[in-house]
Amino acid sequence: MSTCSTPHWYRFSYKKGATFFLRHTRCTRPPTWDERYRHITMSFGRVVLVALFLATCPRPTQSSPFRLPNSPYPAPSKGANASCGPVLGFGPDLSVSQRVTLQTLQGGLARSCPRLFRVGDDVGMADQWLAGLQTRWGVSVDLSHQGNFTSLLKSTADSISGYVTYSSSSTDSVNVAVSFCAALTSDGDHVVAAVELGDVAAFKLAVPGAPLLQVSQPATKKNLLYC
Repeated sequence: MSTCSTPHWYRFSYKKGATFFLRHTRCTRPPTWDERYRHITMSFGRVVLVALFLATCPRPTQSSPFRLPNSPYPAPSKGANASCGPVLGFGPDLSVSQRVTLQTLQGGLARSCPRLFRVGDDVGMADQWLAGLQTRWGVSVDLSHQGNFTSLLKSTADSISGYVTYSSSSTDSVNVAVSFCAALTSDGDHVVAAVELGDVAAFKLAVPGAPLLQVSQPATKKNLLYC
């Protein structure tokens, strides 16, 4: 009398190279052809179901990037594939405060279409994402300005409508400034930047005429009374 143990996965290889991993009970006798046929049929059935599922899923195309229906995340107002010229990369050679300014601009400009992108080893997988945008969607990238704060500001000056100052000595001041930028930026063509007090002169030189809209100060009891 044959005895059977708990189910296990068995591997069957065929001449054409196809390999199937089938699950059935290990017994002291080899599986019958009926058992093998049943397992093979079930495996093919699973393959067909998976193929049908994948066929019905939306897939990205060169002209229409994949986006989940009803996604809560914002999309550029000029379209997913809108082009505003090459995306300018800015990297770790800049000071922390300069990167804060450019990152506030990056988010505001992206409301219409991407124009700035932070790169470097200190930003996780950002370089890989940027490479994917280049190879998959044909996004043009310009890294020649990545260490030049003034040049990057001049390249986006046409969309900067003002700035908010803050002090890097206070985390509260930075947080409030970034919040003001988001609230005062109406769209990607009218972006407000957060500028550290020590960078104001360089900012005004690169973006002449941009008005000061708000001075962000560290939170105090007096300030909180007016919130």
